[in-house]
Amino acid sequence: MSKFETIRSKLAGTEAILKGDEAYSRQKTDEILRARARALARTAERETLDKSVVLLLCRLGDQRYAIPLVKVVEIQPLGSFANVPATPAFIMGVINVRGQIFTVVDLAVFFGIRGDEKGQTGRSILIVGDLGNRVGLLVDEVLGIAHYHPGEIHSLKLNLPNVKSDYISGSTADAVAVLNLDELLSDRKMLVEDV
Repeated sequence: MSKFETIRSKLAGTEAILKGDEAYSRQKTDEILRARARALARTAERETLDKSVVLLLCRLGDQRYAIPLVKVVEIQPLGSFANVPATPAFIMGVINVRGQIFTVVDLAVFFGIRGDEKGQTGRSILIVGDLGNRVGLLVDEVLGIAHYHPGEIHSLKLNLPNVKSDYISGSTADAVAVLNLDELLSDRKMLVEDV
């Protein structure tokens, strides 16, 4: 509909209301109220998204985990890496990402979910942390991003046999374990000291 036709339609509607065409008036009022309801619903959706916690979902074995997206710097496919001798089995090695060197931790090995499988392909490295402490976390699969209302993340932690409960900050109703990256990255096991 052109601007001219829109104006003509509005003028016809105004004339009908002034002449007392009640049927037209009720119909137009209903349309206006429906449009306002849709606009308010969109506003409520936006407010809910603004208050939501955005999590990156990933998989290790059969379990799904989530990491707060604000802690994820980037995602890299598992490519070539350099082995580092005399390190624990969970240290996969180091990678070079645009001139920056990151230690890569195989989360599945760190959690004791499975043994050392350095040759497995199709996995991804999540570069996580803050400016002073960034590390690569090797996961089996990146599943995507999800928005959760803070009330949907329960402090009740899933019973994950090999995973220290301090590493989990909570869980969702759909059995996603939310990782506590601050606790995980500050664990003394992560520190590899000179021998």
